[in-house]
Amino acid sequence: MEQQIADLLRQNQDLIRALQIREDSHSHKVTVQFEKFDEENENFDSFIERFETYLDVQNVPIANRAKVFVSSLSAKLYQLLKNLLAPDIPSDQTVRTVPFALKGRVENEIDRLEKEGIIEKVDSSEWATPVVPVVKSDGSIRLCADYSVTLNPNLIVPQHPLPRLDEIFGSLNGGKQFTKLDFKHAYLQMKVHPDSQKLMTINTHKGLYICKRLMYGLNGAPAIWQRYVDGLFQGMDGVKVFMDDARITGSDEISHFTALEEFFKKCREHGLKLNLNKSKFFQNEINFLGHRIDSKGLHKTDEKISAVVNAPVPRNVHEVKSFLGLVNFYGKFCENLATIANPLHNLTKKNVRFLWSKDCQVAFEQIKKEICSPKILVHYDPSLPLTLASDASPVGIGCVLSHVYPDGSERPIAFASRTLSGSEKKYSQIDKEALSIVWAVRKFYLYLKGRRFTLITDHKPLIAIFGSKRGLPVLAATRLLHYALILQSFEFDIIFRKTIEHGNADFLSRLPKTSEELEVKDDITIFQMSQIEALPVTSKELRRETSKDIELGPLLRALREGKDLQGEGSPVYH
Repeated sequence: MEQQIADLLRQNQDLIRALQIREDSHSHKVTVQFEKFDEENENFDSFIERFETYLDVQNVPIANRAKVFVSSLSAKLYQLLKNLLAPDIPSDQTVRTVPFALKGRVENEIDRLEKEGIIEKVDSSEWATPVVPVVKSDGSIRLCADYSVTLNPNLIVPQHPLPRLDEIFGSLNGGKQFTKLDFKHAYLQMKVHPDSQKLMTINTHKGLYICKRLMYGLNGAPAIWQRYVDGLFQGMDGVKVFMDDARITGSDEISHFTALEEFFKKCREHGLKLNLNKSKFFQNEINFLGHRIDSKGLHKTDEKISAVVNAPVPRNVHEVKSFLGLVNFYGKFCENLATIANPLHNLTKKNVRFLWSKDCQVAFEQIKKEICSPKILVHYDPSLPLTLASDASPVGIGCVLSHVYPDGSERPIAFASRTLSGSEKKYSQIDKEALSIVWAVRKFYLYLKGRRFTLITDHKPLIAIFGSKRGLPVLAATRLLHYALILQSFEFDIIFRKTIEHGNADFLSRLPKTSEELEVKDDITIFQMSQIEALPVTSKELRRETSKDIELGPLLRALREGKDLQGEGSPVYH
C-alpha cells in the first residue's frame, strides 16, 4: 500500500497547478485535472471549499474522488499519509527535568492520579513518554504527555468532525437563560484498552507509569472525546457539548429544567463527573468560545476587545499576522473589516518589504474602532423567515444572512465576503452576480438546507434565470447552467432589490475579505474557447461584428453593465 501511494504521488509531481483540459481525439471526452494544494500560499479551508466546488461542478464519481484528492497533494504532504502507514516501533524517551517551583505540585498530581487508578506504576516498559506539566489558571497542575516524540507519529488517528461555531451557536437559539457545566478532567474519565495502556506509559521523575485513561497530549484524543459526547447527548434539545464544556438552555424555565434533568440523567448512567466549582446555573448571559451569549444574540467579549484595543503597533510581518488573526475572529460582526485591513494584508504578501506606512497606521486605528462597535448578531431561529442578500463588484462578492422579524425589520445573523480570483474578475457582471449567490448559499449551507428562504439580488436578469419555472433558455451560458443545477437542491424565492436598498451585501462585495482569496481556474471558459478556435472566423472578428450588430451590440453592453434588459424601447430577447 505504501509503495502504491508513493508511486501515485510521484506520478503527479509534474502536474501543472492550474486546471487544464485535455481532449481525447477519439472519444472527445474532456478530462479535468484538479489544481494542487499549495500549502505555502493557500489555507486548507480555502482548498477544501475549492475541492468541494470542483466535485459538484464536475460531477466526479465517488469512486474517483479519493484519487483526485491524492493527486492534488504535493510531495511535501506525503508526511500526512505517514500516520496511516507507520510501523509499530517502540520508543523510550528519557525523563525531563521538572522546574523546582513545580516539583511539589507535579508530585502531588502524580500521587492523585495513582490513587484514583488513572495511572499505575511499573518497573519497565518498551514505550516511555516524557511528561509536560501545564499550570492551569487556578494554579493546579495538568499532567500532559509529550506523545509527539513517541506514540503520535505511529498512530492511525480517528476522524470525527468537531462542531462548527455556527452549529454550536445555532443550537442555543431561543434561550432565555443559560447553564454552564464543566466536565471534570474530561479525557481522564475515558478508560483505555489494556493493550493500549502499555503504549501510553509515561516517564516521570518518580518512575514509569502505565496510563489506564485517555491522556492529554495524545493525537486523536479530542476527536475520540467529541465523538463520545456527541453520541451520548445527541438529540437532546437545548444541550450542546463542545470538548469539556456543556451549555444548556431553554425557551422558558420548564424546558430549561427538563434539559438539565435529562443531561444529569445521562451523566449518572455513564459515570461522568462534573466540576461544580466551574459550573453556573440559570445565567442571563454566559461566555462561550470567545463570545458573550444572551437572549438577544451574540456579542463580543470584553477580554478579546481589550486584547485588540491594547495591541501595540506591529513591528514585523509575524506580529501583523497575529493581530489580523485576532481581529478576524470577530470578522462576522464587521461589514467593512476586509477593506479597512487591506493595507495590513498587503504587508503579509510575499516579496513585500515591511514598511509601516501612514495607511497602515490609519487602518490599525480604524480596526480597533470597528471592533469596539456595539454590534449584535441575532440567534438563528428556525421559526423566523430567512433572507440571503448577495452582491458582486469588480473585485469581490459579499452576502448577508438575516432574519425578518414580525415588525418587518431585518436583523443580521452573519456577514461574509471574499475577493474574486484573477479568472473570476474577468467574468461578465451577470456571471459574477450568479457566482455571489452560489457562494453565499454554500457559505450558509447549514442554515439554508431543508428550509425555504428568500434570495435578494440587485441584478434583475437573475430573477428570470434562477426564478423562472420554465427552466433556463437553451442557449444560456454553460456556467449559469452549472450554477442553476447547484441551486436546484435548495428551496427559495428570489426577489429584486434596488442597489440603493441593497447596501449591506453591495458594501461587502466592494470591500471583500482578502484572507479568503480563492484562485479557481475556469475550465468552462477554457473549453468554450477551445471550441471557438475551430470556427471559420476568429474571436476578434466575432467580437468586432457582435459589438457593431444593431441588436447584439446593445445586448452585450447591457449584460456587461448589469442593466435591465426589459427596459422601455429595448427589443425582446428569447
